Amino acid sequence: MVIRMLRSIEIKNLRGISRCKIRDLNRINILIGKNGSGKSTILDAIYIASSSVYPKDDIILKNKLDYIISRHTNRGDEA
Repeated sequence: MVIRMLRSIEIKNLRGISRCKIRDLNRINILIGKNGSGKSTILDAIYIASSSVYPKDDIILKNKLDYIISRHTNRGDEA
C-alpha cells in the first residue's frame, strides 16, 4: 500500500464550515480552537476525502462514509 501525504485541503459546506482552505500541511499538524470551532469537522473532511482512495476503514471494519453518517446522526443515542 502506498501512503501519500496530504499537502492541502479545501472544505466547502461541511457542517459549520462554509468554506475553508488549509495549505502547507506537514507530517504533523496541530488544530487548536475553542469547542465548536470546527476542528473535528476538518478531521472528518480529511477522513471523507480518504474514502475516495480507501473506502473501508481497516480499524473499525466499516465503510468510511457510512461510519461518518452514522456517527453524526446517532449523537446522544449511546446513553
